[in-house]
Amino acid sequence: MESKLKSLSTLGLDFEFEGEGISTSVIALKDTYYRQFHLIINDNQLGHLEILPKTVLSDTRDTSYVPFKNGVVKIKASGIEVISYESLGNSYVWKKQVIPREFHNDINRHECEFVKFLMNVTEENGKRFDAFKSALGYLMHAYSHPSRGQAVILYDQTITDVNQPQGGTGKGIIVNAVNQIRKVTTIDGKRFDPKDKFNFQTVQPLTQVVSLDDVRKNFDFSVLYSCLTDGLTVERKNQGSFLIPAAQSPNFILSSNSILDTDGTSSTRRQFVLELSPYYSQRIKSGTEEPIIEEHGGYFFSEESWDEKEWNIFYAFMVECIRFYLQNGLVGYDTINVASNRLAQTTSGDFHHWVEEKGLELNIKYETKAMFEEFKLTHLGDDSTFTQHKFTKWLKSFAASKNWKHQSSRSNNTSYFHFSVA
Repeated sequence: MESKLKSLSTLGLDFEFEGEGISTSVIALKDTYYRQFHLIINDNQLGHLEILPKTVLSDTRDTSYVPFKNGVVKIKASGIEVISYESLGNSYVWKKQVIPREFHNDINRHECEFVKFLMNVTEENGKRFDAFKSALGYLMHAYSHPSRGQAVILYDQTITDVNQPQGGTGKGIIVNAVNQIRKVTTIDGKRFDPKDKFNFQTVQPLTQVVSLDDVRKNFDFSVLYSCLTDGLTVERKNQGSFLIPAAQSPNFILSSNSILDTDGTSSTRRQFVLELSPYYSQRIKSGTEEPIIEEHGGYFFSEESWDEKEWNIFYAFMVECIRFYLQNGLVGYDTINVASNRLAQTTSGDFHHWVEEKGLELNIKYETKAMFEEFKLTHLGDDSTFTQHKFTKWLKSFAASKNWKHQSSRSNNTSYFHFSVA
């Protein structure tokens, strides 16, 4: 109704009713509509509407659907096909979810600029590329298995100073790529308060992916546990709440310029970590450079930069990512610098450099005080208030970064430490 009012001429309406000429302005019509809205749209009136005997077409454990202008792409591990809307039978799709382009699968995906981007940020490493491909498929598969709920986490590969994080590696492009296929709701990670029950108030019933952008290193990842396994309850200020059940609960993707403080197996098993190489960020010197445009000839996902062919290649690749995930699940790889990055950020850059340079080995006894004094004198100075107790704590962090166990002992009133396999 409101859209009809907006489409009326600014001159208003002139008509005849029972022989009497009536004239009214659009402003008067709108005012009447808004004042009487509660009489037109309410629970009693809605109760008289006929219930649509159809169900929303939804992804299942082994099948995913992506609606395009020329039909619905049905994706299974065994293959991809385009089915007509007429063949959906008792199912329907929301108009807002239909991608307003046609889907064509008979194209060369290797010409895709987004594929080139992924090759660059994974250093053309096949295992890392497959990890990204599976993560994209996982995020776009709009079915959540309660026992497998994981959040995809995007980090910079290069070790950074926690006080001066760099970024610029392309994490936003990953999220934006998913947004071309599924409805993504982005939340400012820097302002995310784990105690605020309205954190997810911008999430809509049709939201399929929640992006927490640029979360801080002390982000409490445990607040997402129930969201990843039990569904998501959305509470809004001055409005009612609604529950998105576990199977339809949106997937989560987090991006951060710092490694999150998330120790413990409960957090680790709920995270799927991807590292982006500094392929693009290393080209930024003065801040005016635009490495994406220089490398790819334009902006990603731009109507001005991409022609129909590029869009078609991109869609075909993204659909292939979903099929790849349904076939292989999340494909892990050996992370590059997550452990080292976490060590540098939880201790100090100086300690990280020193301990790596020392080349400490397994099953060798080291005198604790001698090592402590060497590090302190070399990097902090003799007047520093840095304590041996804190040094030992940092050694334990180093051991954890190597998946080692730190052990201490005493002999002849001298303290020693050594590392063993955890």
